[in-house]
Amino acid sequence: MRGGRFREDLFFRLNVVNLVLPPLRERREEIPELAAAFARRFAVHYSRPISLPSESLLRSFERYAFPGNVRELENMMKRIVVLETEEPILREIARYDGGVHGSSRLRQLIEAIEATAGEMPLREVGRVVALEAERATIGRVLNQTNWNRKQAALLLGVSYKTLLQKIKNCALSQG
Repeated sequence: MRGGRFREDLFFRLNVVNLVLPPLRERREEIPELAAAFARRFAVHYSRPISLPSESLLRSFERYAFPGNVRELENMMKRIVVLETEEPILREIARYDGGVHGSSRLRQLIEAIEATAGEMPLREVGRVVALEAERATIGRVLNQTNWNRKQAALLLGVSYKTLLQKIKNCALSQG
């Protein structure tokens, strides 16, 4: 209205009831119920067996920011029902968590490197940042799978032996 792109009289005609609905990330307690409802609806719609979200998936959802809000959760549950597996969604969330979104240590490291620009050779900067990003990603996936290394390796797309070596190189420990 202020910019002259919307008529004021039309706004007041349409603005009968004003509902404020916070984003899903601010209503996390609703996620399990919504996910289950979407799973049931899509199972019926696509004639698939009803499979409620696993504890692992629900734990992942607790940490996920849901930038696409409820529609994103709905689409995730639709893919799970249609594909009859949660694995692609778990991998997607693990990649999101492993990025700069989820790692305050990685952000701090990048800020420290920026503050001392030129003091560290570029090759070393790349190595240090890559190691921290890898450590954050592996740590999140291990926590997400309750340190089930076989499942974590599957989610990360690496062999079990490679994951064990990376856990050692990143100095990760359970608990």
